Amino acid sequence: MNKKYFIEKNLLLKYFFYPIASVVSKLLIHTKIKPINITMLWIFIIFLTLLLNKAMAGIYILMLFLLAYFLDCLDGQFARLSKQTSERGKLLDDFGGEIFLFLFWYNCGVIIDNELNFISTTKLSLFICLLIFLKNSFSLRSLILIRDIQYQTSKDEGSSSKFSINRIMKMPFSFGELMWPLVFACYYMNFLHLFMFIYAIYQIASFVLIFNNGIRNTESF
Repeated sequence: MNKKYFIEKNLLLKYFFYPIASVVSKLLIHTKIKPINITMLWIFIIFLTLLLNKAMAGIYILMLFLLAYFLDCLDGQFARLSKQTSERGKLLDDFGGEIFLFLFWYNCGVIIDNELNFISTTKLSLFICLLIFLKNSFSLRSLILIRDIQYQTSKDEGSSSKFSINRIMKMPFSFGELMWPLVFACYYMNFLHLFMFIYAIYQIASFVLIFNNGIRNTESF
């Protein structure tokens, strides 16, 4: 997916995470820290949650993931500013992004099991991880190209930042839009298990649509 398109459609990325990352990047430019160091740090943090998820309160685990998410924004911003971009860094960042999603939802399941005494939420989180994996596997290159073309068209029309019904419907399930506020709100109100159930339904519908579009696109070649 086009990087600019991804940033444009996520309000928290565009107006919060990336502006802060830009400021921090300028502070790091004269240090010995490299972008790859930041990438390794946030990947280490998300794996560390596997050791801490049963010993720490859920809110701290969620905050660790929020920190990792910001560092993920920072490494790319810093790499571009310092002109230290590399294919290895991009590959590691993309791989880490997939692991981030899996570990995030798995930890949500563990948090619910630990604090609400549920016994099946971890299985639901693993099911969500499977859905994400399958959806990504069927995201054919043709679909990515279509998104890039749509982004370029919307950019030319000057409408890339406008709201639409489709965008509003997707906002609760996008990590740059309302995902983080909703996750923390649901945690405090003990509704995180309900949110995960709704997210699983969303992933099933999303997978079916992507699979169907992928089949249609391959048949058109």
